[in-house]
Amino acid sequence: PEEGAWGLVALTVRDDGCGIPKERLNQVFDPFFTTKKRGQGTGLGLTMVAHVVRNHGGRVELESTPGQGTRVTVLWPVARTVPEERNAERQAV
Repeated sequence: PEEGAWGLVALTVRDDGCGIPKERLNQVFDPFFTTKKRGQGTGLGLTMVAHVVRNHGGRVELESTPGQGTRVTVLWPVARTVPEERNAERQAV
């Protein structure tokens, strides 16, 4: 297959918590954004997740309904298999 033709694996996590208001959905990936009280969070967790996922060619999708919960989906590129001859070279080293 051509570059980028390998597809993505989806990992979805959902909760039934308080949800995120629509006007805040775009802020949750901003560095230091938090709704927690001072000293209970840095606001860096989702920022770090988004950077790691994007740096590996994936993406993070977020859906939330206030009062019903949130769903986060990480779309991660499928790992390519190593051809047998390359695999044999690696084992010989």
